Amino acid sequence: FPTRRSSDLNEVKSTAFYKENNLKIDFQLAVHQLRKDQQMSQKQFAEAVGMKVSRLKRIEKGEVLPQMNEIITLATVFDKAISFRLQ
Repeated sequence: FPTRRSSDLNEVKSTAFYKENNLKIDFQLAVHQLRKDQQMSQKQFAEAVGMKVSRLKRIEKGEVLPQMNEIITLATVFDKAISFRLQ
């Protein structure tokens, strides 16, 4: 097995961190915009998708990523398409 240098591992970790943070920002903006487009409060939106308000707030702040079942529920409730780009 080839050995990896510490700098290689740090680069992989920082790239993964960067991609995860960008994904959080993408979801943060998308969920917030969807809620605003629906003219709903956080409480109304959370109830519509069966989510706790505190969870919605954390998603909108970019603190956490929604789980796949939450993404599917959002898309179903609001009749939106889901698209992912794997790079």
